[in-house]
Amino acid sequence: MRSPRTVHRLYTATFGPGGAIVRFELVTHNVSGAPGPLERKATATFSGDTVVMTIPRDDSTTTMRVKAGPGALPYIGQGWGLIEEMARRARTAGSDHYSVTMLPLGSDELWEVTATPRGRDSMTIVLGPLGPFRAQVDGQGTVLASPASAARCR
Repeated sequence: MRSPRTVHRLYTATFGPGGAIVRFELVTHNVSGAPGPLERKATATFSGDTVVMTIPRDDSTTTMRVKAGPGALPYIGQGWGLIEEMARRARTAGSDHYSVTMLPLGSDELWEVTATPRGRDSMTIVLGPLGPFRAQVDGQGTVLASPASAARCR
């Protein structure tokens, strides 16, 4: 990410036995030398219908508890691996329209995210208030061209 300052982000998603994400961790490194902490760490634990997030805020840490449906996914801007997980689920479902809840890290506002397959090589994706986007995907749902680089739907 380069705005508002350059940071390097590493995230890890841990999947449970049923394939749902049970833990998500985001580590952000301030590589630009701009003011602010050199490293920040946020986590989200998914259990049943609840997500518990630990989010850095200024000089402290905030814990948030948010109700989310089973199978909910975390969302971070430019986190295409999380979008790919949603696309894989959509391909596996095999339906004309797939919907899942995504929770932006640090927010209590759940997003409805939808994927509508468009033939064998693409799908239209709406990420809550963002989109629609057209993503190039293969038969398993692997994102071959991210929504940011694919042509925007009109």
